[in-house]
Amino acid sequence: MVRPDWSAAEKTLFERSLVIIRQFAAEHPDELFDSYAFTVDSVYAGVALNFDTLENSLAEAQRNERYQIKHRNQLFATEGGWQNARYSVSHYTNRVDDYNLRGPFKYDLVAFVKLPIWEDYFNSSEECPELEGRIIESLWRVVDRLVSSEAFKGMRLASCFRIAFSFHDDEMIVLRILNWPRVD
Repeated sequence: MVRPDWSAAEKTLFERSLVIIRQFAAEHPDELFDSYAFTVDSVYAGVALNFDTLENSLAEAQRNERYQIKHRNQLFATEGGWQNARYSVSHYTNRVDDYNLRGPFKYDLVAFVKLPIWEDYFNSSEECPELEGRIIESLWRVVDRLVSSEAFKGMRLASCFRIAFSFHDDEMIVLRILNWPRVD
């Protein structure tokens, strides 16, 4: 098996992301953004770039909380509800958050950055032991470079602005937070 050129894919993702973010910011100067996320597709062919507004993020977080309240009320109304209480409340998919981790972003799939290096590696074997780890490492480096390059400077950022990623339909994992509020 040929060793993938992980750094070439990382370079492509950084360069395309920088252009897309700056273009998107110019097209949406008045919106207040809460999140930016990479979504790795299910066949590892590339990454979708997504943006969420503060308004949409809060609406999705509230929708999720209402669902969790209803679910927990039903669970704990049963005689044996206590038996799975820990799993039902503490499992990551059942957390109540103050921002949108699962619902659709206001601007889902603004652009898709095709990364044939990832896809070729994924398709080259039934076992790709290092793929997810390499992708996470690359996403971290790309995020770090985007922040260092002030890629988000032209956007109105909510406090706190999250930069995240997910694989397919998994929960978003926050890698960085920008625009922290002042705490004295």
